[in-house]
Amino acid sequence: MSYFELMLITGELVNVEIKPERRLAEIDIQHKLGCISMQMQRLDMSFLVLPDTVIRAEPRLSALRWIFHQSPRIHPTTESCRMALLKVGDVFPTSIKNLAIRLNEYGVNPFSMLMSGMLHCSLSTPVTPETFVNPIEELDDAWFYIAKEYGF
Repeated sequence: MSYFELMLITGELVNVEIKPERRLAEIDIQHKLGCISMQMQRLDMSFLVLPDTVIRAEPRLSALRWIFHQSPRIHPTTESCRMALLKVGDVFPTSIKNLAIRLNEYGVNPFSMLMSGMLHCSLSTPVTPETFVNPIEELDDAWFYIAKEYGF
C-alpha cells in the first residue's frame, strides 16, 4: 500500500509500511517484509508494518480528514504559530472554536497548528469545533496517534 518515514520529535526515524490486512497473510508478502525487517535491523533502523485497518480506524480517520479539510491550503509559518501560541497560552485547554477566534488576530489557525504538531486533541471521538485542544509539550509526539500502541 504505502511506505513512509516518520520522524519523531526526538529525531528518531521510524520506517512504516502500511499494507492491506488481507495481503499481510500472503506468504510472498510475509517473506518480503521479513527480508526488509532483517535489513533494517542490520542498519539499526526502526521498521514497523501496520495493517491499513489501523490507519482507517474510526473515528480517527474521519477526524483527520475533517482537520485536513478545515486547514488552509497555505499554512502560516512555524514562527508565526509559535508567537501566537505564546500570546494565547493562558487559554488552554480550550475548544478549537474558541482558539480559532483568539488566533484570528495573529493570522494563524488551530488546524494548521494541529497538522504541524504544535497542538493535540483526542481522535478517539469525532472532532468538532467544540473539541478541546492543548499545546504539545516538549518531546511529545502525540498530537495524532497513528498507532498509539507503538507510541506514535
